[in-house]
Amino acid sequence: MSSLPESAELNLGRVAVFGAGISGRAAVKLCEHLGLAVNLYDEAGQGNSAEFGANELASADAFIFSPGFAADHPWRVLVECSDKPCFSELGFAARLWKGRLIGVTGTNVKSTLTSLLADALENAGHCAVAGGNIGRPLSSIYLEFIDSPEAWAVCEISSFQAELPLGLHLDGLLWTNLSEDHLDRYGSMDAYYAAKAQLLECLKPGAPVLMGHSVPHPQAIRPELLTWADALEADSPFIRLPQLKNYNLAAELWSQLGLPEAPLVDAANHFQLAPHRMALVGSWGGVSFWD
Repeated sequence: MSSLPESAELNLGRVAVFGAGISGRAAVKLCEHLGLAVNLYDEAGQGNSAEFGANELASADAFIFSPGFAADHPWRVLVECSDKPCFSELGFAARLWKGRLIGVTGTNVKSTLTSLLADALENAGHCAVAGGNIGRPLSSIYLEFIDSPEAWAVCEISSFQAELPLGLHLDGLLWTNLSEDHLDRYGSMDAYYAAKAQLLECLKPGAPVLMGHSVPHPQAIRPELLTWADALEADSPFIRLPQLKNYNLAAELWSQLGLPEAPLVDAANHFQLAPHRMALVGSWGGVSFWD
């Protein structure tokens, strides 16, 4: 697959989308909105076709993959050996997005900090939405906010989505942590790390990037212990470890984006953790119980 220069404009008429799940169907709707001819390929027979080969490759100008297609999938191998642009659903939509785009990646805590940042942006008076791997494809968000070029999108980005970074240009990146995960897909920690590390090449000039201490990057910018944590209330889920470390990571990125302290503190004080996100359930006999 050839890469596209930043300034390149795509001259598309026909697009192939792979996977009939949430991401794939969102990409189809976006292509249809753009007036493109689109074919949906799905091995389970939920699309226009369950077969893809050389003839289908020749009949499309660009390709959009759902996250479930690994690099060794025959369809992806065939496409990436061509000279035509190959996108993830996220990257295709990001190329069209006119507002600010913040990425949040990592093995854990992605969803929590994605939601926290989106809440804080709303508190600060911005039009903001959380999406990406958290459940709302950016293709759908683009169609909803097409008349809001000032909007912020905070996108949770999985390693699967990061594998195809074409079109993705970030105004900031938060890389929470790195631990063993998805080795059934990658085979090694080095390959897993390399997939996520591609996001570092997607940063706009001057865009801040913050990394947790477990991310083994030689030029990593680490979060400082900001005094903002002093303003957290006793019942904030971020008041104690391990969520306090996560809050400091988000706060440092927030600070480097030049945003005011109060909206983030307020969002953290009123934040409700999703189930199974290291919330303190209670204590009994000197033992703390966590969900």
